Amino acid sequence: MASKRCGTCGEVKPSPEFNKRAASGDGLAACCKKCQRVYDVARRDNVKRKAQRKQNYEENRGRHTTYTQKWRARNPEKYRAHNILYAAVRDGKLAKGVCEECGTAQVEAHHDDYTKPLEVRWLCAKHHGVTRRIDGDGDEAGR
Repeated sequence: MASKRCGTCGEVKPSPEFNKRAASGDGLAACCKKCQRVYDVARRDNVKRKAQRKQNYEENRGRHTTYTQKWRARNPEKYRAHNILYAAVRDGKLAKGVCEECGTAQVEAHHDDYTKPLEVRWLCAKHHGVTRRIDGDGDEAGR
């Protein structure tokens, strides 16, 4: 009986362990029935998660918009500083740095003083959260 190597798990298995579309030829691209089943389940779960996220978005879009508008009304100085900063980054006038604490490139801007919108500290999400808790600059009432 002919055998074939699974392109996913690398095991050599007899041809009946592969689907018909994968049983012909002797390349490594095909995967065995067991690996294909694992892939199919993961893909199906991913499709379900995407559908659920889309449904949640549609259900909560109005609430999110309302919350955002209220936050902007409560925090005009912060909103203005964020807009100026993001425009400067977008236009190439200011470059993102790395996290001051750990050096990672996935960073967020932290304003110590919102009246100086271009003076920011670049921090990763973890260190930004810690800094906001220490500085007492977490999101105000409403969250």
